Amino acid sequence: MAPPSLSFPSAPTPPPGLTRLVECNLAPSTLESNMVTAYTDEVEAQIALVDRATAFLSQRRADLEESLKTAQAIRSPMRRLPPEILGEIFTFAGLDAGFLTFDSAPWLLTRICRHWSAVCLATPKLWSTLVLNLDGPEPPGMVALTKLHLQRSANVPLSVQFSEEDGVKSSSPILEAIISYSDRWRIADLYLTLPLLNQITSIRGRLSSLTQFMVSADYAASDSVELDAEFWNILTIAPNLEFLRAHSWDMRTMRPTPFTVAWNRLTRLSTTFASNTEALSILRQLSDVVECKFAFTMTDTLQMDSPVIRLPHLRFLGLQIQDPQDAQVGRPGSMYSSMLDFLVTPCLQSLATDDTADESAVLGLIDRSDCATSLTTFRFQSTLLIDRDLLLRLIAKMTQLTSLDISDLPRSSPFIRTLASRWVGRRPHDRPSRLTVRITDRGYVPNRGMSELVKMRKDGLFLEIKRDSYFADIVLEPLEERPYS
Repeated sequence: MAPPSLSFPSAPTPPPGLTRLVECNLAPSTLESNMVTAYTDEVEAQIALVDRATAFLSQRRADLEESLKTAQAIRSPMRRLPPEILGEIFTFAGLDAGFLTFDSAPWLLTRICRHWSAVCLATPKLWSTLVLNLDGPEPPGMVALTKLHLQRSANVPLSVQFSEEDGVKSSSPILEAIISYSDRWRIADLYLTLPLLNQITSIRGRLSSLTQFMVSADYAASDSVELDAEFWNILTIAPNLEFLRAHSWDMRTMRPTPFTVAWNRLTRLSTTFASNTEALSILRQLSDVVECKFAFTMTDTLQMDSPVIRLPHLRFLGLQIQDPQDAQVGRPGSMYSSMLDFLVTPCLQSLATDDTADESAVLGLIDRSDCATSLTTFRFQSTLLIDRDLLLRLIAKMTQLTSLDISDLPRSSPFIRTLASRWVGRRPHDRPSRLTVRITDRGYVPNRGMSELVKMRKDGLFLEIKRDSYFADIVLEPLEERPYS
């Protein structure tokens, strides 16, 4: 209990002669020593008294601050938010909640107070996203939790994401519960092994709300299981599908994903085909495509008299060999025609070719499409000897280029000097403020010419030179726009 008032005794008076003793180094007499001891005892007692008073005041201040916070919370603007706005805020809080648990949003929000719980239960959109990890034993009560979560979403379109990598399950009750709501799937992202992919074949004809579908099929973890052929027909009836990202692979390479889809409805697509002729055939059907990333095997000779494919909305195009070993067989520029030879892409902004075209094919696409000034990103990879002069001519046409990636370019120094000279020679207002260049040169000697590279940055030219060659999986890279937006 707090005392009625705080009072302190006067400070103790130092004993006579203390100043003299301080100013010399003589030992005090017995009387003087006793007087100093009595003085220090009294000072220490008053210090202890002040400490107790300070502790009391600190606690009193903490109590008052807590009372103030409690009183101010009553007037918090948060309390005046309409339930609809509060529910919308909760919805954003749950976007990155991670895997479904009772201790993450939205479940956590229901345990803050009765008002928040009521708002959560009255906001179906808050329960419309479900992210599940199906690896390992299913936690007790997880099936019931999943079903209740889905029930609380009412009739709102769903975004579901589930993954499983261990490959030990032949089926999953949790997955079955989610499948029963497939008619409300708007976005589906599946990373599953073959047994669980077989389980979802029943969703065919029940995807009326689906707009975005992403699937990754892991054959490597399911070598003793065959994928049901009906799986590739699950998208046959998906009238609103616009976005498809489909990948599959085994221990050695990527595999085709032969879905049956209404291709003409798709605007964004990333997948793998069994051959270049199949990929070209699908391209002919993608009249509204905006972004397209294909991997394929260059097994066929494309007929040069085939009709040109005009893709008026295409902005992002990536083409790669399905298996790096195929680059030793189907080499661009030999008997295999490039798919670029058949395209007209007037709005193209980004182009990536990994062993699927040579410099002439890219140059032909740009001239035929008149898209040189719209291109800002160019990635060129070839196992053939790159024609530096033709590549420089090609780059010179791309006047708005901001990102350039070239692999493999041996003895790159002359190329870099010419590129830098041309960049600096352009008037600043005639070029972008910055160009980032990444070059793979296995014979490059680090630290040689580093001062020149640093100097180029002052002019907006940023160069990175790597020695390690790599094979980039274009189709495995994210599409330009996030599917969960």
